[in-house]
Amino acid sequence: MTLTTSVRQFGIRSKNSGTEKQPSYNDCSACFPGRITVRADKAGLEETPEAHVFVAELPELKRNEVKVEVEEGRVLSIRGEKRGKEVSGDMWQRVERRSGSFVRSFKLPESAKDKLTACLENGVLTITVPKKEAKHYPKRSIEIHGRE
Repeated sequence: MTLTTSVRQFGIRSKNSGTEKQPSYNDCSACFPGRITVRADKAGLEETPEAHVFVAELPELKRNEVKVEVEEGRVLSIRGEKRGKEVSGDMWQRVERRSGSFVRSFKLPESAKDKLTACLENGVLTITVPKKEAKHYPKRSIEIHGRE
């Protein structure tokens, strides 16, 4: 089974400068304490006899901050956005709370049904994708034509 993952991360608005920062995926955020992004931390795929189960850790995100979609009929996308609280007049020296947005995309297996369910509890998003029933073809004989 092939599982392709595409991750895009976007920067956050700096409170002090008001400019948009867009770090690359490989940036070391520990080296730049002012650049904090939201990311879908860990994701995995479990296959059971009845379904494919995607599990993604989304700490600090609430249900209304996450969107699950199927695009082009075959791509499962998880989108999220955590907005930081801004209080006018505050001049933060350092902020370690995450804010920003993310997208994770997974190619659905060929055996996936269209009826998906999603549940977000305690920072863990679980998406269950039922499997289509495998078609069973009966054994049949084929008559052979030709000269002897």
